[in-house]
Amino acid sequence: MRIGTFPSQKWGVVGVYTAVYARKGLAIQLTLINNEFGEPFEEPLATLSVWLESTPGLGPRQFWAKTYSENVRISDEALHSGLFKALDRYTRAGWEVVELWELADSVEKF
Repeated sequence: MRIGTFPSQKWGVVGVYTAVYARKGLAIQLTLINNEFGEPFEEPLATLSVWLESTPGLGPRQFWAKTYSENVRISDEALHSGLFKALDRYTRAGWEVVELWELADSVEKF
């Protein structure tokens, strides 16, 4: 379900979608909304969430944010969009550290 959009300096308009991982847990997918040919279409841009089996008990609005590697820039823009809030909780995902994020209170349906 699309929960909103935000402007990206590099990508233009980014769509934000929620889904559920097969083993439960909130998944966040970002899409590039392109108007290049006169009709808007969307294509996958990035997955903002990481599913971790070893961390049960997250709330239904919470997810581990992938803020490393190719997501460094887009995750910062996503966080500042007002759709998410960082919860200042971290854990390891392999060699990387992921941060716990939550959907902002302004996101009513997901």
